[in-house]
Amino acid sequence: MIARLVIALFVSVSLHVPAWAQGSVEYAVKAAYLYKFGAFVDWPPRRFADAASPLVVCVVGRDPFGARLDRVTTGQTSGGRPVVVRRLETIAADTACHIAFLGGGRLQSHAEAARALRGAPVLTVGDSDDAPTIVRFVIVSNRVRFVIDQRAAAEAGLPISSKLLNLAVGAGR
Repeated sequence: MIARLVIALFVSVSLHVPAWAQGSVEYAVKAAYLYKFGAFVDWPPRRFADAASPLVVCVVGRDPFGARLDRVTTGQTSGGRPVVVRRLETIAADTACHIAFLGGGRLQSHAEAARALRGAPVLTVGDSDDAPTIVRFVIVSNRVRFVIDQRAAAEAGLPISSKLLNLAVGAGR
């Protein structure tokens, strides 16, 4: 039952996006995925101060989501934790972020942010080939999908649920 619910959730988020509407809908879909990924990560206990600590989603550098990410996360939980969104110009390994979307910017490029977080227990997410991330958004047949790098997740100490791995267009490749 839970597996069907998870699949239905991700299929509904992975809606068909016509080419003309991609700019307006693409980042709304990515925003929904972004915080939902947190429920499918086996977070190390030390990543949270206590059971009530929020899941912190950070956008590093350029913010392609704008208010969409705030709207989609308001009042939401991930893995039973409230979701908090933060926007940062730069990031370091000792960050309080659990999920970091690497947008790249003038103060820290995609690659610099990825290097800063390599091996840190942060789920890195991006949509650029400029830097390696654990999760990378891709467009397949006009749909927002994602690829998961299991090796990078293991280096970060973040086991990813098989339910999420099964929904990825590529995992461990």
